Amino acid sequence: MEKELAAGDAQLGAGPQPVSTSDQEKFEQVLDAELAHLARLEERLEEVGQARLDAQAICTQLNDHKLLSAEILHHRGLAERLLGISALLLHACPPPRQQHLQPSVQTLRERAEPLFLRSAASAMQLEHAQALLAQFSEAHEELAPWLQETQLAAARLCPHDISYEAFKEQQGLLQGSGGH
Repeated sequence: MEKELAAGDAQLGAGPQPVSTSDQEKFEQVLDAELAHLARLEERLEEVGQARLDAQAICTQLNDHKLLSAEILHHRGLAERLLGISALLLHACPPPRQQHLQPSVQTLRERAEPLFLRSAASAMQLEHAQALLAQFSEAHEELAPWLQETQLAAARLCPHDISYEAFKEQQGLLQGSGGH
């Protein structure tokens, strides 16, 4: 169908070449199927795009997103091809058929590009989340011994052993040493 449309378009001075009803129906079926695929891809992207604060979960999400990105890339090519022939095909269709197909073509045009952009942004967010989680884990490992030591020291303190006056004196010393 693409070749026939391109050949008809290449004939200078000729009006639009008529497209068979069968080809019009095939185009409509492919267009509807592609819209359904985009809807499913949008749902899957939404599921994969939610970052979880677990290193293994984010790694799994990134792997899932890579597979989804390959599928999205495939559908991007299909959508671009469909949109590329849509103007010629619509021009070659009778007006009632044009009016019937035009909303689907417009919907494909409006939904495809934002999906592709969201997929790229989602991948970057997951990679950023993975990097931040790795930094947090590293910092937590470094601070864990100090936190445990501090918790043990705090547990040994009894609230009755601390006098208000001693506390104020310590606080004054700390504030005084911080100002120097």
